Amino acid sequence: MLASHDNKWVFPAIAGGCLASAAFSVDYWPHISKGADERKRTPGSRNPRPAIPAVPDYVGKRIYRIRHGHKAWLDEDGHSRFAVERRMGHEVPGVEGTYSSVTVAMERAIMKALQDRWETFQAGPGLSE
Repeated sequence: MLASHDNKWVFPAIAGGCLASAAFSVDYWPHISKGADERKRTPGSRNPRPAIPAVPDYVGKRIYRIRHGHKAWLDEDGHSRFAVERRMGHEVPGVEGTYSSVTVAMERAIMKALQDRWETFQAGPGLSE
């Protein structure tokens, strides 16, 4: 995917840097939940963008609720506590935090579980096996 981009990040932040360090709850979430008008490129404009339609199901909701759901799915699917906590950006204290590692196999298992959930959701009720 990187070969098709002019940035070292596949999914860069609005300003072009690492998305993980972006202020998501300020720079992204309000525009996703409530929508936003188009910002045209003009002299001095920093971040032009197309209009973003509101997502009615998310209007008035807080972003942390998505994180709660994400963690619940990972727990429900039986993934390693350490892998889940690290994915959530949490420090794991004690011996477990010092000596545990997230392996490639753990990450792949998480990706597969989330992909399966997504595909089941896309298929809709009664259409999946």
